[in-house]
Parts: sequence; C-alpha cells; structure tokens
Amino acid sequence: IQKYYPGMQILVGDDTPFVESHMPFPSSENVRRLSLLQNSGISYGRNKLVEAATTKYVLLLDDDNFFWEDTSIESFYEILEKDPEIHLVGGTYIDVVGKRSRLGYIKYVSFKNPYSYALDLQIDSRNWLNMVYTEKEIGDYGKNCRRTNSTHNFFMARKETLLKVPWRSKLKMNEHEFFFLDLGMRHRYGIVECPQVTVLHNMFPRSLTYSSSSSRYTEFCRAFKMLCREYNSFRGFRTPWVQADCEEQTACVLLGASNRKEM
Repeated sequence: IQKYYPGMQILVGDDTPFVESHMPFPSSENVRRLSLLQNSGISYGRNKLVEAATTKYVLLLDDDNFFWEDTSIESFYEILEKDPEIHLVGGTYIDVVGKRSRLGYIKYVSFKNPYSYALDLQIDSRNWLNMVYTEKEIGDYGKNCRRTNSTHNFFMARKETLLKVPWRSKLKMNEHEFFFLDLGMRHRYGIVECPQVTVLHNMFPRSLTYSSSSSRYTEFCRAFKMLCREYNSFRGFRTPWVQADCEEQTACVLLGASNRKEM
C-alpha cells in the first residue's frame, strides 16, 4: 500500500492468539495495529477498525489482498465525493497462485483473470432470494463502473454509513451476503462496482496451524440461519457459493465457485 500511496493511514486489526510467534509488527507513524479479542472474527474486527478511523471514507482490504500497479482508488473517492446517493464503491480481484518448496519458498507465481463479485437480486417463483452475477454492462454507472448489490471485500465506503450499517459482530465468517443485504436491500444505500480497479488476491495455502486453531472455521453456516430468521419473508437464499433452504431448515449447502464471473 505504501509503495503506491505513501503516507496513507493504515489500521490493522489483529485477533490472533499467536502474538508470541509473530515477527515484530512493523512500526510506522502511518500504521496502527489494533489488538482485538482473540478469535473475535472478521465482523467484530472490521467494526472496531471503522470506529477507530478518523477519516470521512474507509477503504476495506483483507489480509490476503495487496496493492499493485492497477490499484488506483482515486475513482472510488471521486464517485463518493460527487454522488451522495452512492455509499460504497468496490473493485475486483486478481488471484495470484503459487506453490511453495519444502523450505517454504515460493517456486512460481501465476496470475489469473480479474473476477467480479457484483451481484443482482432476483426473487424466483419459489420465493427464494437469489444473488446472481450481474448482467449489467460496464458503463451502467459512469464510463467504467456499474450499479450492483454486492462487491468484493475491497471497497471504499462512507464511515458514517458503516457505523449505521455495521457487520454483524456474531458472524466470524460468511458475513458478506448479510452485510450487503443490510446495506442495499434494507437501507437502500447505493453500491457501485468499478471492475477496472483491481487488487491482487493471495491464493497461497493458509497456515494449517492458523486454520486448525481458529474457532471461526467451525461456524460456517451461522449467517444463513440468521438470514432465514431476519429476512423471513423469503423461503430460501442462493448465492454463487451457498444455498440455504429456510423451509426445510437446511443450514447451507456449499455450491463451489466454478461459475464465477471473470472479466
């Protein structure tokens, strides 16, 4: 981030219980680490980061994303400044895939095509709410963007909006659909995706020690049970990844991401 935006204020949320084994956190006047409750999860951590931010807008970036030469966030800022009806502007991912040697070194790296998580909402004859990849063309909003109901977890949003519509703190995983339904469907806040603005998405395997110790991985379907309770006018939900049948009380079925929308 600092290579492309020197001086940008960065807040890092850390809920790991393995502080002792960490390398020393890099100290900088522009980087602040927030030590969170252990294993408190994505939603709780993001809410705390938003509360700690002192700027009008907040840029969200997960720990497996990193900036590169095509990460130009100025367009996000310009849209939010010009259009008060838009509350969140997001970009797209480019997966970076590699393998490690026995000593842990990266053997090779390959880049995949950019892919979108811009979703439209459709209600079918069964009264299921389906979140499907958008068919809107780029240029639906401005020259290079389009309106949507969801983006990747790489976006700039109004801090005031994120305080009004926080992530559900109980959700340590699968917070994504719930957050965007609250934002777009419940509160009618405008969402825009600008696909030409990309970040790299690190697809290298996570540490087995981390994955096996984090309690969030045992709570994968909690969000969809909550969706069935709180958006109870629908009989079920389907996303490109997961479906939940509220009537049959099936928590969720993983669908995979083989049909993801590449750009």
